[in-house]
Amino acid sequence: MAKAETVPGNSPAAQATTSSGDFNKAKMVIAVGVLLNIGFLAFFKYAGYLSFSSGSIVMPLAVSFYTFQQISFLVDVYRGEIRMKMPGAPRSDMPDQTDQANQANQADQAASFSDYLLYITYFPKILEGPIVRFHEMKSQFDRMGETRFDGERFLRGLFLFTLGLAKKVLLADTIAGAVDYGFSVLPRVTWLDAVVVMFGYTLQLYLDFSGYCDMGAGVSRMIGIELPENFHLPYKARNIAEFWDRWHMTLSRFFTKYLYIPLGGNRRGRARTYLNIMIVFLISGIWHGAGWTFLVWGFMHGALSVVQRALSDSRKERKKNAQKNAERNDINQKTINGSVEKNSAGTTDAVSRRDNAANDVATGHDGMMRRLWDL
Repeated sequence: MAKAETVPGNSPAAQATTSSGDFNKAKMVIAVGVLLNIGFLAFFKYAGYLSFSSGSIVMPLAVSFYTFQQISFLVDVYRGEIRMKMPGAPRSDMPDQTDQANQANQADQAASFSDYLLYITYFPKILEGPIVRFHEMKSQFDRMGETRFDGERFLRGLFLFTLGLAKKVLLADTIAGAVDYGFSVLPRVTWLDAVVVMFGYTLQLYLDFSGYCDMGAGVSRMIGIELPENFHLPYKARNIAEFWDRWHMTLSRFFTKYLYIPLGGNRRGRARTYLNIMIVFLISGIWHGAGWTFLVWGFMHGALSVVQRALSDSRKERKKNAQKNAERNDINQKTINGSVEKNSAGTTDAVSRRDNAANDVATGHDGMMRRLWDL
């Protein structure tokens, strides 16, 4: 999960501060903003569940999704990945940048208050996601006035919208009727009924959620906006890690960038890595809904992910050790071969010297016999 990250202390926003007081003020502002958003979300999600509420509080539409997008926007502004346009500010007020590419990128990501409102309230993705980042939408919004109608793109968007609508209305809602009935008669269901209800609910969740995302992506494509893919055949995953690479992909990306990496990611040893994974999934469970069942759901997915990561780390370590042993054995074999060749060369030299000595003796004997014969 670990990916490249921007360290707040090294960000352009931090470098542009003129004093430590300004930097501390920025940290306080971002902390207050994030906490207010989390508190707002927690109140509406859990007020009806906690004892102090009468149950009359109405949940705002899509509060879970736009809260995360607001947190994403705040953190990106703090890190310097988004520059806010100040009304009436001259261009010279921009922080100096030595890199022309970074300067151009900063200009592209400059955001006005209207840009922020459009990013948060863009309707096709507000109900069920995907959870998009500001830079993914800003450039597309800016080009909308210059984009000409594309019939092929419109038809592709219409097809995607129709596919999502069919998933939701024809399949998910139909399966939901059977699943709801199964849950209503749980004391009387057989084990086979329970299995059918379980798999039916699994399909209902996927078809409902992905159907909404397809409809939002289809409407967006019809008007020239491309939303990131949020589901990619998740039930074809071979393990829990691959499942979360395919299911609600933008949520996984959000937690990786804004929670897992700031917690330390995998940079602080295995134990801390596994703890960070558990924290991410527990918070994911709390985000999904109120009640202890969501917390248990988060714990189960976190535990499975930790086991998967531990097994993967173990396999990598065994492979690394096997490679080291192979390299060591190769070095030892080369050393042995060198010694054998050296000894063989020494033996050959000795045999050669012995043969030469014998030849010298024989030659001397023959010469002496010829001299005696001549006498």
